[in-house]
Amino acid sequence: MLFRSYLAESLINMGEIEKARNRFKSIVKSYQDSDFLYMALEKTADIDSMTGFHLRAAARYGDILAIKESNLDNEEILWKKAESLRRGGEYEKAVTEYDEFIDNYSGSSRLHDALVKLGNLKYLLGDYRGGIKVFRKILNDEDNDKKLPEYYLKLAWGYLNL
Repeated sequence: MLFRSYLAESLINMGEIEKARNRFKSIVKSYQDSDFLYMALEKTADIDSMTGFHLRAAARYGDILAIKESNLDNEEILWKKAESLRRGGEYEKAVTEYDEFIDNYSGSSRLHDALVKLGNLKYLLGDYRGGIKVFRKILNDEDNDKKLPEYYLKLAWGYLNL
């Protein structure tokens, strides 16, 4: 099994993306009760995202979160799901996933990025009060951030649009 996984990884590195996707799909079908299942599902979703099939990738990441027994790697999967939804234009669903990420992984190194993306999405959806709340949180939590002026401008933008 390990060989099949390495072969699929090698295909990605050689630019044979579709062949790699098919190899990983084969691993998923053949090894339902294996530790390799999650890895193969994630790689398949990663390939979907990498090739522009963001909503299909988000669905696959959602499948992983639904069946995954341990919470060890769920941070990465939830992040990828939120990003795929955002890139796929499903902004309302992305807001939900970023909210869940922020609630569940407040100590994550990606927390700041999640907050910024959440605030921007709220503005994009016309939820200026929600966006203002997010950017105020960033300004209160991130005193030494180099992008501080940008967040003040975003905050002002939100107030102008109320």
